[in-house]
Amino acid sequence: MPTTRDQMVDWLVDDTADTCSTDPGYLRSILREYWSAMSDEDLRRSYDELSPDEAGADCIDSGPTVTLRFRPQAWIRDNAFDVDPEQPDTWDIPVAILLNRFPTEDDWHEDYGARDDMRFEGRAPRWIREWSGPFEVELAPDAASPWELSATG
Repeated sequence: MPTTRDQMVDWLVDDTADTCSTDPGYLRSILREYWSAMSDEDLRRSYDELSPDEAGADCIDSGPTVTLRFRPQAWIRDNAFDVDPEQPDTWDIPVAILLNRFPTEDDWHEDYGARDDMRFEGRAPRWIREWSGPFEVELAPDAASPWELSATG
């Protein structure tokens, strides 16, 4: 297993490129396993070094996109209540990414864990990626249905 940052990058690029292009979850699973032993502080430091404000910039292509909305929440008497976001709370992701994880609208509504993970896709604002309280990720109210887009496209 690679031990230096450069070796890790080379390994990820060389040994996983073909698989990652056909299975976007593959690289995510590798990183989760490889860095699972990192302390929270080390993980935050690594995250900051990767320039999170630019995270996801390469995944936006010229294909159709869908707008997601982040609803930050706070716990009040063991219930999650929406709070007002102080910054932009929407961002775009490629429709292809959403449809790969949620082939049907029912999948979107049933798999809240995977839906919440969408906050790490596309150019989600940094504050959204770092939110530590409860939250929901949803399609923006005025967003076109990605399932209808795929049926017509």
